Amino acid sequence: MNNVFEPKRFGNYLLHDLKNAKDNYLYSFIITAGLPVLTFILVELLGMIFNKNHNFVEYPLAVQIVSVIAAVTSAMIVFPIKQYGQITDKRYGSSWVMLPASGFEKWLSLIIMTCVVLPVCLFTVYLGLDWLMSVVAPGLYPKSLASYETVREIQNALNGEDVSFNAMSLGWLSWVENILTFTLGAVFFKKSKFPKTLLCVMAFGIILSFISMACIGTGHIGTDNVEELFKEFSNGDPETAMRRFKTLVNIIACACVAVLAGGIYLRITSIKH
Repeated sequence: MNNVFEPKRFGNYLLHDLKNAKDNYLYSFIITAGLPVLTFILVELLGMIFNKNHNFVEYPLAVQIVSVIAAVTSAMIVFPIKQYGQITDKRYGSSWVMLPASGFEKWLSLIIMTCVVLPVCLFTVYLGLDWLMSVVAPGLYPKSLASYETVREIQNALNGEDVSFNAMSLGWLSWVENILTFTLGAVFFKKSKFPKTLLCVMAFGIILSFISMACIGTGHIGTDNVEELFKEFSNGDPETAMRRFKTLVNIIACACVAVLAGGIYLRITSIKH
């Protein structure tokens, strides 16, 4: 038997992970994915209470946007803690370590759950309910975020004369980076997982800012240097500059994901209780 990866054993562990997700996160998932319905009901109730005519009110587009941001942010923070935060607990962690699966299989299952299963389930249900509300209450609820017109508007907003980004790829890569950050915090810290993770992210950002300011202050980076660097980078061609910029962004993003995934792997394979 292969001690690193065995398909049947991995399948059994992945099913175990899915069952744990149902037990640990189902109610939170229902609330998170159901925000289009919940916020719509709340807005209409408040409208009927404070409206002199007690009529239904139009659901604001701003609330629709804030709702989806809140759902995504909540899922990124809450799911890793509920699903994997317990492995740092001595009692639960000891049982988890003894499960019949290799460290690689546990890590691979974690990556699949956080980067594939959760976003697919969340956006399918969320956008499905968002679309349903736009059909049930067309005069009150705005266009669905999943509608062709909305998707086209988002894509057009990301594109310009010399700029072009794929909205779906950009969104998924952003999801992966953020959820792996909070997952690493969930499996690394024993207590106060979210606050400590947030503080580490803020500290990392501050350190990068200080390094950038130090480089600018010492003259290593100046206007002339930036202009010269841009000319070399683009060869004087905006299309070449954008193509190389996108490649550089992808490399940096993939490097961040690799570092986060590697950190999670090292942590879960080194846990001993």
